[in-house]
Amino acid sequence: MIADLKLALHAMFDQFGPLLDIVASDAYRLRGQAWLVFEDAAHAAAAMRDMQSFPFYNKPLKIALAKTKSDAIAKKEGTFHADSEARRAHHKEATSAHLARVKARHESAAQAMAAGLMPHYGMPVPGMPPGMMHGGPPGRVPFVPGMGPRPGGLVPQILAPNKILFVENIAAGTSEAQLVTLFKQSPGFVEVRLIPNRPEICFVEYENEAASAAALSTLDAFKLQPEAPLKLSFAKQ
Repeated sequence: MIADLKLALHAMFDQFGPLLDIVASDAYRLRGQAWLVFEDAAHAAAAMRDMQSFPFYNKPLKIALAKTKSDAIAKKEGTFHADSEARRAHHKEATSAHLARVKARHESAAQAMAAGLMPHYGMPVPGMPPGMMHGGPPGRVPFVPGMGPRPGGLVPQILAPNKILFVENIAAGTSEAQLVTLFKQSPGFVEVRLIPNRPEICFVEYENEAASAAALSTLDAFKLQPEAPLKLSFAKQ
């Protein structure tokens, strides 16, 4: 399948100039994406201009210039370092492991909820007076003996990984520019979304869930101010 995809892409884009490499993968998070490496940047720009929205496999192509230099170009220019490839492989492995752990926690919580071991909104909570339902703040459930509380008697609701992070506990006086500077250090950063009249929270979007998971793993509990470690979680969809 990947070999056929590369052949089709080569046949379509070779008309714009020599292609040094075509990178594609059947990994779940990379499906539907490919990187075409032209010998010349002008050829890449022409291909993007002329082939934008061109129907391919019954879908319009969405084309953009890559933000980083490809290994093929780096090798051609003599600036390629093997250790950078090793770092990327390590980063990919660490990100995949983190996503697997988050998915396992999410599935475990879902099973516990289905078995009645963890309360969710609109269901009776053990220990509460008859007829009372849980209706706490979004993303939280009340403490029930055996659920493993954390300070404050609340446990977080575990959400499935996605490309948007929910950021809490932002220190007073923190500017949007500071948040952008912090979160754009992680590859794949798209934007910070502030909430009117709620300076202590915001949303941060990345290009995909792998990028957001890497940012969460790196920046959760980061202190922009000594007294206020950031609390990061995947946003509720």
